[in-house]
Amino acid sequence: MTADATATTVDRDQPPDSDSVIDGGSGATGPVGAMMRHMARYLGGKSLGVSLDENRGIGAGFDWIRIIMTVMVVAWHAAATSYGYSFVVGTMINGRFRLLEACLVPIFFAMGGLLVTGSLVRVNNLPAFVMFRLLRVIPAMAVETLICAVFFGLTLSTQPVSEYLQSRGFFVYFGNIFGFIHYDLPGVFKTNPLPGVVNGSIWTIPIDYASYGFLTLIAACGMLRRPALFTVACAVISIGFSLYCMLTHLPSYPGQGTESLAMPYIVSCFFGGIILYVWRYKIPMNIILFVISVSAFTSVVYFAYAWSFSVGAISISYVASYIGVKKLPKIPLLSRGDYTYGVYVYHFPIQQAIVASFPKLIGFVPIFLISYPLALVLAVFSWHVVEKPILGLRRLFVSRSHLLPGRAV
Repeated sequence: MTADATATTVDRDQPPDSDSVIDGGSGATGPVGAMMRHMARYLGGKSLGVSLDENRGIGAGFDWIRIIMTVMVVAWHAAATSYGYSFVVGTMINGRFRLLEACLVPIFFAMGGLLVTGSLVRVNNLPAFVMFRLLRVIPAMAVETLICAVFFGLTLSTQPVSEYLQSRGFFVYFGNIFGFIHYDLPGVFKTNPLPGVVNGSIWTIPIDYASYGFLTLIAACGMLRRPALFTVACAVISIGFSLYCMLTHLPSYPGQGTESLAMPYIVSCFFGGIILYVWRYKIPMNIILFVISVSAFTSVVYFAYAWSFSVGAISISYVASYIGVKKLPKIPLLSRGDYTYGVYVYHFPIQQAIVASFPKLIGFVPIFLISYPLALVLAVFSWHVVEKPILGLRRLFVSRSHLLPGRAV
């Protein structure tokens, strides 16, 4: 086989549309582009872009990551709602489960950066893209807010009904739909091991909105048409943040009192996914790079957390992409709908309600075994009755004839 034939899998260019919001990952010049091309030729293997094209923009591996990590999140929160925050920090975050905690939410955002950028390219219309994102997040959050504020609030609050419905806490809780997060409702779950927290999962919703906003902004500014410049800018910012954390002697891990680092770390993972997408035809899906990425991420988590914003973010993004495009068996359940987001949003208040209603059931195993099926049933109902019909409104904002090939995300 000739060298040119070998290079076709990693150097195949997809010419970008002249009106596209993104370069397409092909033809980048300059030192960064040259480095990416040399790396691809040296390591070999099918490129991320070709693998995504073969799977219409997504792969079964991404579904496996979604469902496995969602189960892990539900299990994690089963422990938190059963034993309280101090147990989670002391025994789990600073203990043997540090690596799991460090990748649970970040891997979702790393996948999101990759797949949502692909969705933006296929839609090729910024206003329509923004509307698509809002239609994906808001319906599930509206269902969650109504269930928590109305059903759980009226049935489990220790306050009289009239007083509860007239309280400020009841009304401000509806701001959760739009990312203005409030965790407590008057008189709800106040005596639980994790007191006053109605839904601890929704802390990521503002980061969702912020990430989509950042992506829209950089696309509008034309940065995605300049992958080298975009990559260098991200590298400078993330490395600068890492150096700042080192020089200011911040603790080595958020569980030691630096929870404020969570948002920039997760946004960094989202941007890591974007970087992989803009270079997708230059990045080989190679087992050597996968092992290096896993090793780098593990080392950062345990020994140099300050570098999670740079090394950690790009490493977890590559790990997610490598697994995501693998030809794994399809999950029949997810072929009917995207239920993982609903499970993520709904499971926490269900767990808190179980703990409040049946104190003798408190414990990781029973809470997990009861809450997961209930959250899944609610997620299925929410998807087919609320989310999917509302997502059907997308055709009002962009004609299908204007969409580039690929599956919507």
